Amino acid sequence: MKINLFVLCFVLVFYSCQSVKKTTVTLETGISKELATYRKSQVSAVSYDLAFAIPKEKESPILSHLVLNLNLTNTQQSLYLDFNEKKENLKSVVVNGKTVTIIHEKSI
Repeated sequence: MKINLFVLCFVLVFYSCQSVKKTTVTLETGISKELATYRKSQVSAVSYDLAFAIPKEKESPILSHLVLNLNLTNTQQSLYLDFNEKKENLKSVVVNGKTVTIIHEKSI
């Protein structure tokens, strides 16, 4: 019985020390099937709260604010958001109350 318990503990420790395989997704214009499949396995319960401040002058910028709520099943992988906008127009990203660095990658 002691040997079985030792073997079980060894196996559990061995598997818990395995490195997590990183998934890489090729970014393309639009949402590729690969990205959609990846996101489906990673994200659930998505809800958006959008607000826009539309000025009277057509030349003025339209200010907006987005609150995105979701359940993320794998925090070891990057979360890709498809946002077709210039980098300088993204002012901040806040995750769980903390401002994080914006990584803006343009697709090929």
